[in-house]
Amino acid sequence: MIDQKIDFAVHSLKDVTPVLPDGLMISAYPKRESPYDCLVSAQPYQSLDDLPKGARIGTNSSRRQGQLLYLRPDLEIVPIRGNVDTRLKKIATEHLNGVVLAEAGLNRLGVDLSDFYQLSLKETILPAAGQGAIAIECRQADADTRALLATIDDQQTRECVTVERAFLRKLGGSCNYPIGSYAYEEDTKIQFTGLVASTNGHKLFKKAQQAQLTVQLGRRSRSR
Repeated sequence: MIDQKIDFAVHSLKDVTPVLPDGLMISAYPKRESPYDCLVSAQPYQSLDDLPKGARIGTNSSRRQGQLLYLRPDLEIVPIRGNVDTRLKKIATEHLNGVVLAEAGLNRLGVDLSDFYQLSLKETILPAAGQGAIAIECRQADADTRALLATIDDQQTRECVTVERAFLRKLGGSCNYPIGSYAYEEDTKIQFTGLVASTNGHKLFKKAQQAQLTVQLGRRSRSR
């Protein structure tokens, strides 16, 4: 984009660094998909409590790992990489009790989970900042492209992910850090929850706040 070889780039927002290169901006956030994680397994589980002691769970996310081990210190976290199909196959090849995946990815790809069971972790694991959202990046000076992208920008998604990314930026983190951040609109206010955990699950700090829409909501650290 800086060299003007392309006009815009499409990203998964949770993988976009909190600070962009000079001259670039996120011009559009289409309507957000599910921001939550889920556990995909070969056996049915109603909750994390149903997992057997010492269950092997596949994830390469320090955010997921820290929160899982905080709730279930006995779990064995197994690092896994690859696309969705590769990760699903590792349930059998790596003898895993399950893998943690983003619901948005499964929904967008239309993944066939007829041979598996899916447990929502909506109430269990706080998402990454921007999870489930798409970001379209372009040059700040490119007025024509910005005007075009503005037609697919979803205002509510923009407002919420802006707060989440402000929290991440304030902490100096990225998607590789054990940081959770989620905001949503309710009754004309933004409901925001931020979380920082240790990767071993020994420590977890979580705080929820609500306020009228403001980026500062994601930056507040003083307890009330």
